Amino acid sequence: MVITSHKRNALIILALISIVLFYHSCASTSTKSSSVPNVSGSWFAEGNGMLVLTQKGDKLSGTAEPVHPGDYWGQGHRNGGNVTGSISDDGKIVICYAWGDGTYSEDIMQLSKDGNVMNGTWNWYTNQSKTTSNGSGQYSLIKK
Repeated sequence: MVITSHKRNALIILALISIVLFYHSCASTSTKSSSVPNVSGSWFAEGNGMLVLTQKGDKLSGTAEPVHPGDYWGQGHRNGGNVTGSISDDGKIVICYAWGDGTYSEDIMQLSKDGNVMNGTWNWYTNQSKTTSNGSGQYSLIKK
């Protein structure tokens, strides 16, 4: 199959649009911060590793990395990735991961009342449009 430069450019544009849409779905359009809990810092998930979050208002960014030998994030044994997301006033957190292996995850978490634990679900996708799921489950993150 021969890919012309027009087809290649169209594929590149489509990929870029998909990336923007994926990250947009994980980011809040609001910038309020007065009553939004602060979740900046390091969060540990047993067997997975460390999630390090930076928060500006209700927007989150960061990284997820293994800590100990044998740590991995999810069924695909992913070893690390970049994170975007958002948090609402009620402590609901949406975290989107772009993994180094080209897959994506989205977590829906709830912050505990004391602010030291996130509990929730994860969904792992083979593409940014979230049309093909590779699995899902539940887990917790503990503030370090």
